[in-house]
Amino acid sequence: MFNTVDRKNTQSIKWDQTKKEDCIPFTIADSDYASPKPVIDALNQRVNHGVFGYTYFDEDYYNIILSFVKRHYDYEITINQITTTMGVVGSLYYAIKMLNDKSEGIIIQNPVYNMFYGLIEKANKKVIENKLIEENGYYRMDFDNLEYLFTQGHKIMILCNPHNPVGRVYKDDELKKLVLLAKKYDVHILSDEIHADIILNDNKFISLMKYYDLYENMMVFIAPSKTFNIAGLHISLVITKNDDLMESYKKITDEGYFKNPSLLSITALKAAYKDCDDWMALQNQHLSRNYQIIKDYFHKNHPKVVLSQVEGTYLVWLDMNYLKISCEEATKELMKHHISVGKGTIYSPHSEGYFRLNFACSTDQLKEGLKRLSETIKILEANTSK
Repeated sequence: MFNTVDRKNTQSIKWDQTKKEDCIPFTIADSDYASPKPVIDALNQRVNHGVFGYTYFDEDYYNIILSFVKRHYDYEITINQITTTMGVVGSLYYAIKMLNDKSEGIIIQNPVYNMFYGLIEKANKKVIENKLIEENGYYRMDFDNLEYLFTQGHKIMILCNPHNPVGRVYKDDELKKLVLLAKKYDVHILSDEIHADIILNDNKFISLMKYYDLYENMMVFIAPSKTFNIAGLHISLVITKNDDLMESYKKITDEGYFKNPSLLSITALKAAYKDCDDWMALQNQHLSRNYQIIKDYFHKNHPKVVLSQVEGTYLVWLDMNYLKISCEEATKELMKHHISVGKGTIYSPHSEGYFRLNFACSTDQLKEGLKRLSETIKILEANTSK
């Protein structure tokens, strides 16, 4: 089921923009296997109809979303507490624009998704770093520093949960502490939960919206794009139970012509959220196995490489600082062995010597990638020991 599909010459950013024809990329955060069959069947049926005129969100669309949120995130919302958008990054941008007068600085917890830096800059705001604390590959929030930043007047924070790239899925005590701190200092939290459905092993995802009874100034951003490998269709959801926030958000997105997704996007979301629960569970089992393969491989062959303790997402964060080599130099060496991974420096200016590896692929592809990565590391280890 989770076999790698040949994506070359399909306008794939991951596969068609690599510099070597036979390079295996483990970079961009999409999957190398097909979307679930119900999604493909629904899209085929829609395409075969042959008419692609203007569309709207029907009652079935909203009921499917409400049911999915209740089943998987264990909270209830109404139709008026959802708005549909064309991507989480753009949605976050408009949320920051909506809150423009609240804060000049936007707090992020780096290393973190690289697009956060750009959207903050485009919103004419300043990036405020609340760096995660790392202990043997396990990352946690620095609450002391976070509270200090709150006291300095920074009133907007982007939370990434599950966290890209370190793979944390924050626990109840962590999220509750965060929410109460935000309440104490009147900080708006924008929670990027795009990886919420990709949870490994026995870990459990908790949405920030579960804490609405404690604090109202929060918005959640989700999408089917990562879970069901439909990022190219551009559809996402913004959720808040704060009526004032939702009214203001709809107003600014309407004024900015941030319009609705396409007919095919809506079709794909409905099929994904209605008919793919079993596929989701199987995918999480597959990704859990892939992550275990990665852990076992590095433990046996390169024990000095520190892996992040991944609880969710299909991304693992590799600390290879013992090699004493920059991300740029390592990337060039990796390309010689026909493999590419994400450079740590795009996720944080402090992440030289770190790399992000996407393991949403077939097990065979992963094993071949690990072999090529190992060949590179052995050469770099030999150079380091000279």
